[in-house]
Amino acid sequence: MKKTQRDIDSGSNIPQIRSKPRGIPEWKKMKIIESLQRLMPEPKRAFWNTIQTDNRVADLTEDFEKTVVNSVLD
Repeated sequence: MKKTQRDIDSGSNIPQIRSKPRGIPEWKKMKIIESLQRLMPEPKRAFWNTIQTDNRVADLTEDFEKTVVNSVLD
């Protein structure tokens, strides 16, 4: 879809810029580390051990699953 000058001027569909990484819920980070850490190579373990957490963020997998299921059922 091509953006018009009006779209650009009105600011439609422009995502907000984040001042920090989004992060994932703490429970999800711990679940991943506990279940997969022994199977992960060291570089991937370092990523999961240092990823930022934020318990206020939405779980995007749930949102994605709802969207996919709704689009299939429609």
